Amino acid sequence: MIRICIIVLSFVVITGLSMPAAAYALDPPLTVLQTNLPQEGKVWTEEERREEWQVLFDQLSTLTGIPWYWFAAINQYERTINQVHRSRKPLNDQLINIYISEVRWSGTLNPDQQDTDPLSIRFFQGIGLDGDHDGRADRTNPIDVLYTVADHLLRYGTSERQLKAALWEFYHNPRSVQRIEQFAKMYQAFGTLDLTKRAFPVPLRSKYSYRSTWGAPRGWGGRRIHEGTDIFADHGMPVRSTCYGIIEVMGWNRKRAASLSRDRRSAGWAAPVTGSPAPPANSRRICTTACTETTDWRNGPLIRILI
Repeated sequence: MIRICIIVLSFVVITGLSMPAAAYALDPPLTVLQTNLPQEGKVWTEEERREEWQVLFDQLSTLTGIPWYWFAAINQYERTINQVHRSRKPLNDQLINIYISEVRWSGTLNPDQQDTDPLSIRFFQGIGLDGDHDGRADRTNPIDVLYTVADHLLRYGTSERQLKAALWEFYHNPRSVQRIEQFAKMYQAFGTLDLTKRAFPVPLRSKYSYRSTWGAPRGWGGRRIHEGTDIFADHGMPVRSTCYGIIEVMGWNRKRAASLSRDRRSAGWAAPVTGSPAPPANSRRICTTACTETTDWRNGPLIRILI
């Protein structure tokens, strides 16, 4: 018995593993969030998903002091990333779409990468926590995942600056932090998770010419395809946002076209110019489908929609 204790102690000293002084930044665990969990395998409609999200995020916000829209933003960011990684796409069928790898959840040196024991996960310095107090830290349990993320954020604080620092430590990617911050600002501005409305960029009954030229060959800047769709309209034609988003850049591009680009890469506007007027000031405006611009300042009849 003495030899076993010495071996274990030596292993802890050599590897630097230790038991943290506090298991949770939050106390008590989030048992209140356990009540409305659906049966495994439930197929969610988008409306049902948003309703359940709002309940979870609101309750989590009440318990942590972290505004609900930060949890919504993290989940939305993860949903967009899951669409890119084939192995992660099934996560978007679940209630919560946040991905945490097995190694990170259970600990790098943990011999059991499927470990759900909170004590052994803690021993091997994994981040997985038991959020619903059922004795298991399960990375497939949405409450455990949300609790783990909330615990990480709360260790840094609840201010915007502190939350951004926590996100940097979680993702180690400035673009990830920026995207989550942008999502959070949109959710905060509109006070709802339903930001799915889409619109055509010009009035349907106005005078314009539209033809899809996506994929057509282009030669400017080298042989390439056209990654946009052109709409021709008169001067002064109002152009509205096709979706919710934040305008990141507004000015003249290298092709001497006035352009606006959106953070969600789902819409933009451009027009050729005949002169070289001063570019519009950069903007960080949050846009809905009601946001409009006019073609007056573009000095040209072409509206280019970049999808």
